[in-house]
Amino acid sequence: MKQTKKTLKAKTKAKQLLPWYKIKRNRLPIIGLAPMAGVSDEPFRLVVAKYGKPSFIFTAFIWPEAILSMSPEALENITYAEEEKPIIAQIVGSNPELFYKITPILCELGFDGIDINMGCPDKHILARGAGAALIKNPILAKQLAGAVKQSIRDWAQGKSLEDYGYTAEEIRFWKGRKQALHLKLPKKRNLIPVSLKTRIGYTTIDLKWLQFIINEIKPEVLSLHVRTLKENRRGKGHWEIMDKIMPLAKKNRVALLGNGGIISYDEAISLIKKYNLDGIMIAQGALGNPWLFKNENPTPRVKLKVALEQAKIYKKMYGEKRFFTLRKHLLWYTSGLKNSKNLRKQLGQVNTYNDCQAIIAKYLKDGTY
Repeated sequence: MKQTKKTLKAKTKAKQLLPWYKIKRNRLPIIGLAPMAGVSDEPFRLVVAKYGKPSFIFTAFIWPEAILSMSPEALENITYAEEEKPIIAQIVGSNPELFYKITPILCELGFDGIDINMGCPDKHILARGAGAALIKNPILAKQLAGAVKQSIRDWAQGKSLEDYGYTAEEIRFWKGRKQALHLKLPKKRNLIPVSLKTRIGYTTIDLKWLQFIINEIKPEVLSLHVRTLKENRRGKGHWEIMDKIMPLAKKNRVALLGNGGIISYDEAISLIKKYNLDGIMIAQGALGNPWLFKNENPTPRVKLKVALEQAKIYKKMYGEKRFFTLRKHLLWYTSGLKNSKNLRKQLGQVNTYNDCQAIIAKYLKDGTY
């Protein structure tokens, strides 16, 4: 039976309304970019989106207090481009009221989902009762997730920013911010999914914590880092825990994503198949290697060309006063290059885009790579 234009249009619309964790991007499986503090800025995400085309992208974690203060530095964390979608805003904190209040702003800005950080091991985060500290405080963890879920429902049903307690000046600011981003935002207010990223335990594997998340909090998505807080990034991770968690996740319709120490596309595919996961999140493996998501291995010339492209984007967005923060990215692109000792030394001290360009051009001209 031949499909009418109306039927095709309806199907296309339905596809566009799929939550981010169900969008396949015309390929299986789902492999996305995990959030990384101090790394996941917009220039980095844009390059990953262009050359890797991951299934989804997370922002670095965002403190509601910082966003509500409307400081320029904090606003950088929630600035994104259409090419990065689907993009999920990750928030961190320990105040349910602030989680509730910041949620409509993230909805208004068109994020495809909101993720709650319950796994960050940073001692400053832990000291504020946030991140992985919530593993020891499941009641607060549930309150935080509940506040975000309720706020999304209230916003979708038409609650105004004024009703959320925003002043007229703040409302004008956020309205202008939304317009300045030039995003293709939906006219209708739709419910967006709430996800949660955590670890398998604090000092040891904590099955009760994981069961509590799935049975009591019930996020749409659970991204599970397969190491404890104590282990941080050490070791290969306890992937076998997925065999115990997956049946419970399926029963509660919670999508389960694995994370932790994955450095190749083949490894991601293998883990998804072995544990019947819904997807994988990659962090460290994507540093200097956005091609990982497409299972491509670029030449040294291409790698350095893209490193320079990221530097150019960085200069355009942020200027060169903080150019030193880009150095680590440049060094990641040099990983594995031959005769790169001097190249790495110079890029580790670079302060301007022009110098960066000259350094890379000289290395490529020498042809020793």
